[in-house]
Amino acid sequence: MTSLSSTNSNSEIEKWESIYANGDQVNEYPFDYVVSTVKRLTANHEVEVGKFLELGCGTGANLMFAAKEGWQTTGIEMSSSAIEICKELFERQGIDGEWICLNFSDLNLDFEKYSFALDRAAVTHVHPSLALTTWDQVWHSLIPGGFMLTQVFEVSSDSNLAATDPNYSMSRGTGHLSSQPPVCFYSEESLWKWLGDKWELVFMDNVQTLRKNGDKESSRLAWIWCLVRKPITPIA
Repeated sequence: MTSLSSTNSNSEIEKWESIYANGDQVNEYPFDYVVSTVKRLTANHEVEVGKFLELGCGTGANLMFAAKEGWQTTGIEMSSSAIEICKELFERQGIDGEWICLNFSDLNLDFEKYSFALDRAAVTHVHPSLALTTWDQVWHSLIPGGFMLTQVFEVSSDSNLAATDPNYSMSRGTGHLSSQPPVCFYSEESLWKWLGDKWELVFMDNVQTLRKNGDKESSRLAWIWCLVRKPITPIA
């Protein structure tokens, strides 16, 4: 089993920096479930267009979509190469955005600033203790009734090399995930345990991706959770 540190190690930072510096994982378009969720919530007036935060924004395709929808966007990313690509792509479109280059272990978000926070398979790459701290930071940064959309990988995925614990495990992934830093795979029960107290569930999807390489087939499962921030409970 591969161990994940409770902070982002230099090797993990260097891995992501290498990925983006080589021009890999430069997505041109936002992910479909990001688009559909944001459009549905705004169309139903469940959230007003305001300030949009993305954790691990990569090269900014999701932020570009949000900015074009009128959101004020902030992207947090540990790779300086990814942020430079973000800036270049935004400048080409004449769109403004804000980027912060730091690790999740150094996160210090402003209180009740954002209406929507996106974690598209970013926090799933850190140790659960750091993931919980990061999700808590997001909760504090959202306005009351603000939303978080998060994607984490599921513990029963074929991509999980260390499925020894029914709740979560940390390992190097296989297939598509093998080129990335270690991944934490979660069960539904562990997510409820860590997220249930401060969030209300809007919807939950379990998405399976099948990949074939010759005669070999592997599956990757991911949880997609849309959550709304519960209000602070007054102290009696």
